[in-house]
Amino acid sequence: MLVAAGSAHAQSQSTQEHVEAPTSNDATASGAPVLPDAPIAIDQLTLSDDLIGALGLRPIASGRIEALISAGNESTQHAALRATEKLGGVGFELTGNALDSDALGTQTEVGARIEHAGERNRLRLLGRYANEYVGLTRQAFESDLATTSYGGAWTGWRSAGRIELEAYGSHQTLRDTGSLASHELDADAYAAHAGWSSRRVHAFGLDHAFGADIDITSSSSTTNQTDLSDEMQTNMQTLARTRRGRHRFLRAYIHDTIRVIESLDVHTGFVFEQWRWLTNIAPIYAQDFGEGMDVESAGSITDMVMGPQLGASYRVTPTVALQANAYRRLRTPTWQQLMRPVQNGDVLTVPSEELRPETVTGGQFGPTIELGAIEARAVVFVHDIASPIVAVTSGPALRETTNLDHAREAGVDAEARWRIGKPWLAGIGYTFTDARVTAAAAHAQLVGNQLAQTPRHRATALLAFDDPKLVTITGAVRYADRRFEDDRNMVVAPHYAVVDAMAARKLWHGLAGFVAVENLFDRRYVANQAGVETFSAPRLVQIGLRLDSARW
Repeated sequence: MLVAAGSAHAQSQSTQEHVEAPTSNDATASGAPVLPDAPIAIDQLTLSDDLIGALGLRPIASGRIEALISAGNESTQHAALRATEKLGGVGFELTGNALDSDALGTQTEVGARIEHAGERNRLRLLGRYANEYVGLTRQAFESDLATTSYGGAWTGWRSAGRIELEAYGSHQTLRDTGSLASHELDADAYAAHAGWSSRRVHAFGLDHAFGADIDITSSSSTTNQTDLSDEMQTNMQTLARTRRGRHRFLRAYIHDTIRVIESLDVHTGFVFEQWRWLTNIAPIYAQDFGEGMDVESAGSITDMVMGPQLGASYRVTPTVALQANAYRRLRTPTWQQLMRPVQNGDVLTVPSEELRPETVTGGQFGPTIELGAIEARAVVFVHDIASPIVAVTSGPALRETTNLDHAREAGVDAEARWRIGKPWLAGIGYTFTDARVTAAAAHAQLVGNQLAQTPRHRATALLAFDDPKLVTITGAVRYADRRFEDDRNMVVAPHYAVVDAMAARKLWHGLAGFVAVENLFDRRYVANQAGVETFSAPRLVQIGLRLDSARW
């Protein structure tokens, strides 16, 4: 087993990342809550599937209890609990997690899940509450984020194929408190998804699998800016102290997978996406218009994309497959970009009143290899981005999040896993991205510049020795190339490499002890996320115990 219990920082996203909205190609795009997906491959290398804090929905076992407790430097304390039970074919799960650290802040989370799976139906209900506080030790202001999410999903298998119905809701409250101003954002989101996939049928001389999906998202948000000094008032003449907005997103997709030959599938489809944003600027004491928003006085922005989607999957050999896709889709702004002013040192970044989604037209191609102990994949991608969202410098201490004309993203994403021997596992991941502004009529000086906060090179590597009878030792390295922090490519964040390590030993039946070290060489760097300047955590050493009833 890989005991990653000491990686509390790695297992939890930052406050800024939590309020980011998924991109528009997600089932519940643009701020809607989503069920956690399975972890990406690199996360699977560092988090065992049976650990507290492992990503994704895990199977519910009968009568299983997992518990974790650890302590370390920087006054770091971590405790977690997971309990599951099955009664009459219905599974129940309760989880709790608490972290308190001078370096990482405070995180609290509780959740519940109910599942029932039969031969023809599967039902899932869940609820979650999470609170995260990040203090001044890691960024220039204090952030406190509370999130409540809930939802359900039903999947049915019938003679006509598979039917999926999902509905989710969430409420978020984000409070930023700095020396010059305080800011509060309240956001509600509701989303629904319906999908159908047919069984394979023979028509027009070929085998087909038809499908259709529709997604609807409705969101609303209110922001309040208070306690501004005279200096800040000068920089924020165009920013109202209270702002409200409503957001709508609709996506419909029909598709067909055609079996051309036994080793070649061709995917064709047609997608329709519409995004609408209503915003209103009102005095701070104005009556809340809520659902009675005066649409006549509100600014309205609507964007729409419709067009074909194409793809193909070709099995070259039993161990090698090639995949290619071409698409056009909306990439919607996040709530932060639409509603949240951010003060980074002396620089204030404010949202444009006319911010709209990006339109991404592109494609990707790459192989997937499964060769005995080796699993690998690589993807080459090219994207042309219309109306890219960029924080543009508009004054000595002022930036505006707005749209330029065009940008291009091109690069390679690859990863591989190698089971060297029974106790050994190695993994490596690499991403190269070249993202540049290609057209900007209103800001011609930016053409050719790299997009901010986009390192050209990123890499991860991991080596693990896992012998439950002896010891588990894991070492991992994360590297990020230098990146520009501003649109003019004048502020540079240097490259960095961070090393994490962990050792675990079985003590008695289901009880294991571990020592985990994050940022082994105490590398300090600025990690700017979503326009918020956050700093890396210092070296963290944690010692703890983990109990798993399944190993008794």
